[in-house]
Amino acid sequence: MSLYYVLSETQILVKGKTYPYRENMRLLGAQYNAGDKSWTVPHTPENLTIVAELCKSVGGGVIKEAVFTPERAPTLSSSMPTSLSTFKTPTLSTQDTTAIAVSAEVPQGFSIAELMRQAQLAIAQSFPRSLWVIGEIQNIRFHASGVYFQLADSKEGGSQSATVTVNATLWKSQLRDLERKFGDTLKEILQDGFRVRVLADLTLFKDRGQLSLQIQSIDPNFTKGSLALQREKLLKELRAKGLDKQNKSLPLTPFPLKVGLLSAEDSRAKSDFIDQLKVYGFPGEVIFKPCQMQGEATLKDVVSGLKFMQEAAVDVIVMTRGGGSAADLRWFDSREIAFAIAECRVPVVAAIGHHEDVCVA
Repeated sequence: MSLYYVLSETQILVKGKTYPYRENMRLLGAQYNAGDKSWTVPHTPENLTIVAELCKSVGGGVIKEAVFTPERAPTLSSSMPTSLSTFKTPTLSTQDTTAIAVSAEVPQGFSIAELMRQAQLAIAQSFPRSLWVIGEIQNIRFHASGVYFQLADSKEGGSQSATVTVNATLWKSQLRDLERKFGDTLKEILQDGFRVRVLADLTLFKDRGQLSLQIQSIDPNFTKGSLALQREKLLKELRAKGLDKQNKSLPLTPFPLKVGLLSAEDSRAKSDFIDQLKVYGFPGEVIFKPCQMQGEATLKDVVSGLKFMQEAAVDVIVMTRGGGSAADLRWFDSREIAFAIAECRVPVVAAIGHHEDVCVA
């Protein structure tokens, strides 16, 4: 990403990959804007010359169409746009609108390199500061250099499975800053399938002609609130259909001697349950079916496990796993497992997490 600058009467806003040039900025008496990692430089002829030459040397330049008014500069708050589709571009002054038109000096058309340069300048002009973007994490990958993933959203006018995506990167230095700020909460949020709200810079990689979001911050409260809303929505649906107490109303035999156990193989939850039965001299039979109790396979394993136990004609089904984070336990707030339990013909006892943990299952 190159360096760009926007002019006002009193200041110069320098935007882009500014970190390698931080000492240059300080020598100019610039003020650092931590929110979007830009620098505000006092507008003097000498400073303008230095900034212009620096930006030009790294492939950037002035954003002529943007109007930078320091007292009206966008703030990084919840009032910022929450998606690219709702972000309004700055108003162009009439004398500058011709700057983005095709130049008469290139009648045969743009070269690819020039097209990418013009596109990069246009993006920097339209999005001079970081913006809040909402999307679902997909294909997340953790590497030594940082975290790479895609942010996805439903495709307008498309099917439920159709999505529009943009690549996103959380570099290692920024990741460390966010880990210090949010602790374990960050690990809980950075998972496939989670809907997140991120503060990011929109950039264009000229060599590949590819848009990317450079993540600056994350709003954990948005994700937690989204999970809570999904859970409440599911509970309302179950109540409306009279399914929330359907399995609980099934009669439990006074002496359940054939117990079905769904848990992870070699888990502490499984061993603790069986050990307690031995302590109290349980005279019956335990039929165990291993299930993944965390991750994508949880839904399929638990649903098939419930069907298996019904076919095995057990007296009661115990489904158990140990404690964990909200992200670890969220699979038991899923619609698939909730409906499978409601429709099960055998009483189900769910022992999920610790005493204070609550889930739909």
